Amino acid sequence: MLFYPQLATGTLAQYPLIKERLERTIQNIAQDGSVISLYDIYAPQVRWILDYESITDAEADTITSFFESCEGSLQPFLFVDPSANLLLFNGDLTQSCWVFSSLLQITAGIADPMGGAAAIQVVNSSQTSLPVTQSVSIPGQYTCAFSVYLRSSSGPCTVMLSRSDGNNTASQSVSPSLAWTRFYISSTFASSQSTLGEFSLEVPAESTVDVFGLQVDAQPHPGTYLPTTSANATYPSARFDMNQVTVVSTGPSQNNLRVNILSPASS
Repeated sequence: MLFYPQLATGTLAQYPLIKERLERTIQNIAQDGSVISLYDIYAPQVRWILDYESITDAEADTITSFFESCEGSLQPFLFVDPSANLLLFNGDLTQSCWVFSSLLQITAGIADPMGGAAAIQVVNSSQTSLPVTQSVSIPGQYTCAFSVYLRSSSGPCTVMLSRSDGNNTASQSVSPSLAWTRFYISSTFASSQSTLGEFSLEVPAESTVDVFGLQVDAQPHPGTYLPTTSANATYPSARFDMNQVTVVSTGPSQNNLRVNILSPASS
């Protein structure tokens, strides 16, 4: 599968960027002047306008070469929304997108670090550490940050944050305390051919951990926390919405260009 390239910095875009949602309503105007309107549920699209400034010659070549490999707007590719949290239902571990052992006890409605009650308490009363996992359609070659706010209400413990693409795994042990702390792991698998990643939070045996703000960003560091529901932030049928890539050189290995990407909207 073709997938849109990241810059050398491990990011997909520069800010500010423009993201638009396009929708359509069909109207039938009768001879008597009456109007019948019907929303087209299959028409919604999302468009990104990405302006790149002062990128290197190598980065500009990568984008233009990718445009050519897609034959312009002909071939679809996987695009990951650079402004989104890639996890689904990050505040509700009972949803089917999350996989975990029945030995874990999940309780919602816990006080969170933002002053609300959207945190989740995870109790592992077993004799072995147990993971909570979600799979995301993201290339293993992408740099991404997996982050979470943690608090340990049962005393000192060690929680493992992991990312895997089936063949490669990146893990980091973190030590939550009685106070809320945001932890993250940044990873990339340079030689990976996978476009599916698994992100896991592993709770140690006989421990209670409060969890909030699970997030995956397609960049080296976590962005501002974004709550999510069922809207998928990965777009496997994206296409270029342009006829050519125009690169404007402003200096030695300094280039500006604009990219327009269009995709059917996620459900």
